[in-house]
Amino acid sequence: MKKTPILVAILLILISITIQSNAKETLQTHSIAEIVVDNEGDGDYQTISAAIQQANNGDIIKIYSGTYKENIIVDKKIILLGCSTEYKTGFDTGKPILDGQQKGDVITLNSDACTLLNLAIVNGVIDTPAANGISIPGTSDHVIKNNTIQNNFIGVDL
Repeated sequence: MKKTPILVAILLILISITIQSNAKETLQTHSIAEIVVDNEGDGDYQTISAAIQQANNGDIIKIYSGTYKENIIVDKKIILLGCSTEYKTGFDTGKPILDGQQKGDVITLNSDACTLLNLAIVNGVIDTPAANGISIPGTSDHVIKNNTIQNNFIGVDL
């Protein structure tokens, strides 16, 4: 009978160690990265889509001035921040231009809590089938601020 309290005590200690270990793993978080996109090759990536693929939730993708001909799907909680200057070498100025080339929605936000700041979003499809500058299909809590949206059937489709 004396062995039972000892076994219970050992079991409680093991459970306590396991809970503490799991709590430490849960508290470890991803540090926020700044990823640089420059269409001339001076940054981490030349395309926004490639930067999004490598990003983690919470990361900031800094998009420097220039034209980016792509249709973007954002499937992570990230910040797309347009920078109105050139990164390192080159002569681009003004908001970075995301050009959908009349091929569909320019940006689709498939994750909650995305942020789009200081971008020019142009050339979704302006006739049938209709496409949007920014498409937000069933997601929420976005920040969309200081963007220019032109030549799209609908600017922002909720």
